[in-house]
Amino acid sequence: MTDDSSALSTQLTHVGRDPDRYEGAVNPPVWRASTILYPSLDHFEKRLPFPYQYGRFATPTSDELEKLVAALEGATDAVLYPSGLAAIACTLETFVRPGDHILVTDNAYHPSRSFCDDVLIPKQVSVTYFNPRIGAEIADLIQPETKLIWLESPGSQTFELHDVSAITSVTKPRNIISVIDNTWAAGVYFRPLDHGVDITMQTLTKFPGGCADVLMGFAASRDPKLNASLHRYRRLYGAHSSGDDIALIARGIRSLLPRLQWHEATAYHIAEMLEKHEAVERVLWPALPSHPDHALWKRDFSGAASLFAFVLHPQPRKRLAAMLDDLSLYGMGFSWGGYESLLVPFRPKRAHASDTNVSDGKDSVENKDSAYDSEKAYYGDHPQRHFLRIYLGLEDKHDLAADLAKGLDRYLGKA
Repeated sequence: MTDDSSALSTQLTHVGRDPDRYEGAVNPPVWRASTILYPSLDHFEKRLPFPYQYGRFATPTSDELEKLVAALEGATDAVLYPSGLAAIACTLETFVRPGDHILVTDNAYHPSRSFCDDVLIPKQVSVTYFNPRIGAEIADLIQPETKLIWLESPGSQTFELHDVSAITSVTKPRNIISVIDNTWAAGVYFRPLDHGVDITMQTLTKFPGGCADVLMGFAASRDPKLNASLHRYRRLYGAHSSGDDIALIARGIRSLLPRLQWHEATAYHIAEMLEKHEAVERVLWPALPSHPDHALWKRDFSGAASLFAFVLHPQPRKRLAAMLDDLSLYGMGFSWGGYESLLVPFRPKRAHASDTNVSDGKDSVENKDSAYDSEKAYYGDHPQRHFLRIYLGLEDKHDLAADLAKGLDRYLGKA
């Protein structure tokens, strides 16, 4: 065990494991438990001698991972959930009640928005989606009933950044709980709790898992009351994570830092290549000087994840198919954070699109007429901008660049 002053790499190596406790085993054993037996009535009534009551509540396996992810975010405690979306939904349900008002960034992960729209609003929770670059002007949107603000920086798909410190300087004095989805930065490149955020959460499915084969999430805080509420409601919701999944996540986190370094080096190589290619209109990666929020990224972040987006100059959809269908090294599928590279198209839909990185994304088809139908146009032969989200895995960066360049040439009709 290390103290809180240890470097993150040291903490990720040593926190959450105790060989003396487990007869010398480097990794904690996997506890698959439901029933916990007590040796006598006295022990049963006093819940002794074991600190565990039932497998759904906690086991030594889950305790060790919660210590580890708390260290990752610089929190004092953490709560595990069986998926990232479970972490999002349970965190919101823990603190929001009918009649409350919440503020949600307009570029949030789509399932986060769907949960607000399809679950919270029907429960009489009022939701306001705000421009991700609003900063301290968030004060203008606060209502007497505002209970919570949901942040995500950079935002899903379109990669705008918040001025998190400016936002929390407004919300914290008003006792508005701030929560941030910190999955992109993985707790390594950005520490939200150092910027006034109350609760940070991640989808452990992504970088910490690292192998595209396990689902999990967590939420963490430095506030004992908030942590206690998270733990209590996780139990009430029965949001249990299996011991086998926990062990996979714990194993992945040990190698998180060197993997992120590889991912970032590859991302620089590919992003700079894309900026120079004639098929590309712009690249949406905060680490590039061309990104509108680059100065904010330099101020608050210590690195950049290998997930970003880029926009292609207008071409018919069939050219996009020619590009994507014959790629050798990029898969086309949801999620990211594994060892494999991915490339997927998306169609941005944002209420505040005029003020974000995709200002022309909602109606991007060229040569529109009065009978314009966006769905019909997208699948037709009209030239249109195409938006792509790219995730760069652990392949060789030169191989990835060559495969992508060939695809872009096909997009332009050169191959």
